[in-house]
Amino acid sequence: MTAPKSFHGFIGQRQAVKILRTQAAGAKQRGRLMPHTLLIGPSGIGKTELAKAIAMEMDATFRVVVADRDLNIPTTLTEVQSHDILFIDEAHALPRRSQEGLYSFMEAASKKNLHKCDCPVCTVILATDQPHLLTKALHGRCTLVIPMAPYTPDEMRLIIKSITISEELLLTPQAITLLAAASQGNPRLARQRIQTLAGSLSGQEQIQIEEGDVRRFLETHGFDQYHRDSLQQSYLAALSRLGGVAALETIALQIRQPGEYIQSHIEPYLNTLDWVKITPKGRQLTHAGKDSLRNRVPVETEAEAEVEIETERVTEVGTDNEIAPAGADVASVDAKVEG
Repeated sequence: MTAPKSFHGFIGQRQAVKILRTQAAGAKQRGRLMPHTLLIGPSGIGKTELAKAIAMEMDATFRVVVADRDLNIPTTLTEVQSHDILFIDEAHALPRRSQEGLYSFMEAASKKNLHKCDCPVCTVILATDQPHLLTKALHGRCTLVIPMAPYTPDEMRLIIKSITISEELLLTPQAITLLAAASQGNPRLARQRIQTLAGSLSGQEQIQIEEGDVRRFLETHGFDQYHRDSLQQSYLAALSRLGGVAALETIALQIRQPGEYIQSHIEPYLNTLDWVKITPKGRQLTHAGKDSLRNRVPVETEAEAEVEIETERVTEVGTDNEIAPAGADVASVDAKVEG
């Protein structure tokens, strides 16, 4: 059980916040519970924070559990009190029997609520990045189904400013903008990037983090100019080697990562930028994805880019070969909340 946070000051997810806030206000006015809700989005995007905000809006106790095959749903349900918010993260990990038991509880809770029964009833909020693994009955019991989108670059800048304040760091506006692009529209990734970056600068007498520091950090950790990490690059390369279309299991064997990890941590950003599509035939590398592989260059500092370009100009004299510029601008992520 944790203390909930309010919608006030919540950055991003405007449509989701608007819907949930309206539903919570209406439920309070009518003396009803908040409808059962399903939050859909990748890991780190803010599903837990949204659930906390709902609890705060409803003046409810917030109870959180993380689903797995060992979670005892009957025991969990006996611990809830009337008007609690029960948040079940990673709901897709529940075995089918547990999902059926949860569905029956949610169904009964809704009926009791409608008849103003004095029996303990509560609102269940499910969170998942794999809604297809929920049973149809459990999915259908959720009155509200809220898909969550990646944050926009402007929203990520605001989030990063907030993180740097909490971490007692000072970043230049240019460094914040570059980190916002490199965080792939995900607040949790942003915090991880910032903490790792700060750790790499420990021991230095540096008052503020500059754009060059961020560029060197990204290069050291293997990010390319599209801000893809090494595993995302390996995923795309493997998919290309496999002919552009392959099953998730095949790609998992190629890059030696579990399929579930690929779905939750590797694919969301690639899907958002339309480099990969999930089709009935498997994962498909799009034309944009192929182009991004052909145009891939390593992240580099502006100074290094200028030196390399000047070197190429000198080399170009006296040869018939065309030499493409080695520098590449950092692509901004035009994509559209943690937990």
